[in-house]
Amino acid sequence: MKCPECGLINPDTALRCDCGYDFATGDLKDSYLPPERLRALDPEPAGLNLIQRLWRGYVPLVWTYWLFGVVGGMVIFGFSAYSDLFWDSLDDSPAMILLSMFTLLGLAYQVLIMVAIWRSADRYQGSSVWRQLAKVAVIMGGIRALLQLVRGVTGSP
Repeated sequence: MKCPECGLINPDTALRCDCGYDFATGDLKDSYLPPERLRALDPEPAGLNLIQRLWRGYVPLVWTYWLFGVVGGMVIFGFSAYSDLFWDSLDDSPAMILLSMFTLLGLAYQVLIMVAIWRSADRYQGSSVWRQLAKVAVIMGGIRALLQLVRGVTGSP
């Protein structure tokens, strides 16, 4: 049977839904699920664009991690590495301003995707191993990004 509160399909013999809805009384009680698992049951609001869906974690983890995180990250990294070849030869030119803007956009993209992967992992319904590995990858990626930022600011290798 479908829960009228969260929309989750439950066995016909269920007395309560995971969200806490009591089928017998129609009352909403506290869920027995931990908050991060309960968040996974929130239905996706209608009318969200892709960036909003990513930010809120509604894009499935496999797509968020592999397509937007890995493939998107490779595109951003590739452009960044290519632009580094020309950085020193651009003295206060409009091209330097453009490259700076692309660098800031790349940073914003990285923050968006790190949040998206984390939140998508919270909503992931499969094995907790994948949820935990995705979060470890986000933490490691954040540390790497901070080290690159410090290295870029200080100029150290």
